[in-house]
Amino acid sequence: IVLHLGEVQDLMPRVIALSNAVVSTVVTISLMWWALVRPELYLDYTPPPAGETHAITAFDREVFSRLEVAFKDDELYLEDTLSLNVAAEAIAVTARELSNAVNRCAGIGFPAYLRSYRIGYVKEQFAKPDRASESIFEIAIEAGFSTKSSFNDAFKAEVGLTPSEYRKQLAL
Repeated sequence: IVLHLGEVQDLMPRVIALSNAVVSTVVTISLMWWALVRPELYLDYTPPPAGETHAITAFDREVFSRLEVAFKDDELYLEDTLSLNVAAEAIAVTARELSNAVNRCAGIGFPAYLRSYRIGYVKEQFAKPDRASESIFEIAIEAGFSTKSSFNDAFKAEVGLTPSEYRKQLAL
């Protein structure tokens, strides 16, 4: 390819504009990356040292209380599609606010907190004589569990027995 001097001069403004665009994009991406990796450089925020937790605030208690009401009174935990985002929307807070409140007030994450409510419900149903003939999995589905294996694993981890073993002990 042979370029004449006039053609090179015509290309120069385009090359300069492209170079400026590339440099500005690289700088912007670098600054965004640093903001994600080191937010304390850009915000008035310093993350707590590893292993240190934040104190429970009045807002945390309020959010956690609203979740407890939604779980106890409205049985929100029985919804099989319940997630952190759905629960947060139901009590009118952000998912991050709800997650922080559960972590700080209950000392566990939202998934573990939800599982404990669902396991508690299953245990209550197992104790009812009129439900003794129902299958374990039917009650698990009613409690919001989606698969037999996830239910069995969660139940055994929380209770220390399989659902069948627990139910047999209740019958004794």
